[in-house]
This record gives sequence, structure tokens and C-alpha cells, in this order.
Amino acid sequence: MEYKNLYPRVNKPSRYLGKEINTQIKNDEEIKIRYGLVFPDLYEIGSSHFGMQILYDILNKDSEIQTERIYVPLPEMRDELKKNNVSISGLKKKHLLKSLI
Repeated sequence: MEYKNLYPRVNKPSRYLGKEINTQIKNDEEIKIRYGLVFPDLYEIGSSHFGMQILYDILNKDSEIQTERIYVPLPEMRDELKKNNVSISGLKKKHLLKSLI
């Protein structure tokens, strides 16, 4: 099962979409390094954290680096992920957390 199939099962699925303004999507062929910036709290807290914003901006300025942001899912999403054997992934391109540096 894919992440997107879980959206109808949770409240406020927009926190898992990764469709914010100014999101940088890069061509996979040009990417040499994929980073996962993991914030130990909910999307609503982490997305406004200046440290997270600064690191994300610095890393994504390099054309060979793709940075994914990952936040702690709410219990309802966490339960759906476990029940459906779906791994946590980044917001942007949905790379699995375990595949990111």
C-alpha cells in the first residue's frame, strides 16, 4: 500500500502531502546525495522551526543534493502505517526514511 492511500483514513492529511509553496523538486538523474532531515515532533511544529528551514535551504541549494523533511506522524497515521506495513517517508518525493542518509 502507498502512503497516499492512507490519506482518506486520517484527519488533516495535508500535513503528509509535502505540497508547500517553494518546494524544490529536482531531477532524480542529477541527484548524488539524498538527505533526510528528521524533526522529532509534528509537522505543524517542525515546519515553522527556523533551524529546520535553514538546514533545508542550505542543503537544497546544491543541485546534487535532494533533502527530504520527515516529521513524527500523529498516532492515527502511525497506527495506519503499522497496520498497512508502510514505512515512514519524506514529504516531497516519498523516499523511504531507511533509504536516506
